[in-house]
Amino acid sequence: MKRFFSVLTGLMLILGNLGAQDMAKDFQDPPKDARIRVWWHWMDGNISKDGIRKDIEWFKRAGIGGFQQFDAGGTMMGGGQAIVEKLPYMSDTWKDAFRYAIRLADSLDLEVAIASAPGWSSTGGPWVKPENAMKRLTWRTVEVKGDPKAKTPQKITFPEPFGNVGKFQNAGESSLTSSPANIEYWYDDVAVIAMRIPDDDVSMAQMGAEVSTSGGDFTVAQLTDGDLANGSSLKVNPSGTHSWIQYSFPEKTIVRALTLVGGQVRGQWASESPSYSNYLQASDNGIDWTTVCRIPSGSVAQQTIDIPITAAKYF
Repeated sequence: MKRFFSVLTGLMLILGNLGAQDMAKDFQDPPKDARIRVWWHWMDGNISKDGIRKDIEWFKRAGIGGFQQFDAGGTMMGGGQAIVEKLPYMSDTWKDAFRYAIRLADSLDLEVAIASAPGWSSTGGPWVKPENAMKRLTWRTVEVKGDPKAKTPQKITFPEPFGNVGKFQNAGESSLTSSPANIEYWYDDVAVIAMRIPDDDVSMAQMGAEVSTSGGDFTVAQLTDGDLANGSSLKVNPSGTHSWIQYSFPEKTIVRALTLVGGQVRGQWASESPSYSNYLQASDNGIDWTTVCRIPSGSVAQQTIDIPITAAKYF
């Protein structure tokens, strides 16, 4: 037993020493899957085989494991000053240069990825069919009351899908969307999702909710029907004061979550403006208010958040 223990200990020491040696070796010469990858922008066709060779050979010398080739440029990126005779995207000369880049990278054992499309933060082109292009999900809802005594399947008529081209539901030209011109409309069904509504589920109208604002004309139905093409403007109050929409209920009502549509939609690269804020406040008398939570702006048009469970007559 003692002999087996000493042999096992010896093996552990040898393995541990080998591990340390491998770690030191891998640190000095990392394996391919541990090396960094970089974005490699081809700006406005300012490319040449000589420049391609110099870049890729430098990638190899610097220990980079690979790159993602990305065609970019245009006015959003400052145009691009011509430093060589430009090779327009997908021209014969561009394709020849691209083949040269891929073959050279392969010969040097560099991993290559290719961006999904030319341009800046875009995907698509006239060669991409609508069914293969980027899409957005849109939805419509319908409430159905089942008949347990029915002997034949119940026929359900679904609302027509939204037909506008935009970023979210049926929002028109607003802060929520900017509909591109000359975009071919394409639609296909994805799924039908059914869920049982709790027996005690009631609408805002059934709860007796009423709406008032600091400046604007809104109704409960208008704020809860999901129709973003039927909206009104909330007047912006002078600096230092808040604009508000208030829901009031006949008696104390418990709120656990809220859904906000619109507000400030934060861009992909932008941070939230420090001067912008949405808050949910609660009151029992409509005069003395307590802040329940801040509602963060997001990069999506609609967001639902849970909140501290709050009972009040006014929100």
